[in-house]
Amino acid sequence: MHSALFEKLDRFIERCADLEHVIETAMNYNVLKEVIIGGTKGDKFTKDIKNIYAMFDETLKTFTNNTFKGKGPELDGKDYDVMDVYDKATCEQFREDFRAFKNQMKHIDKRVASVISQSFEDNTTFYARFKLFEMFDEVI
Repeated sequence: MHSALFEKLDRFIERCADLEHVIETAMNYNVLKEVIIGGTKGDKFTKDIKNIYAMFDETLKTFTNNTFKGKGPELDGKDYDVMDVYDKATCEQFREDFRAFKNQMKHIDKRVASVISQSFEDNTTFYARFKLFEMFDEVI
């Protein structure tokens, strides 16, 4: 009986946690806009990071356009409300959109890690490597 009583509340809390994850990801990746990497190949790595940020920005826009009421697709003739945890079609659509966001973020994370790794190899001094990790502190 306890689980039936709190099932809707649990679904709402889970949805809030999912949205919190998206917001934290956006805040962490926002630092990529201003990253400038040094070293002999710094210009190339900086350009790569700018391209990765553009990919992230597009992923975030796609997710928010799909999930927030009035901007996303219609389900059964009505707007898709991201906070509606009672409607089965809405819940399924949110799960699908959130899964797509997380999958795309895995790909983006791998690209960031690759650039950091390559840049770490390019920057041979302790100071340059420390500065590199400091720039990406929020992301990694």
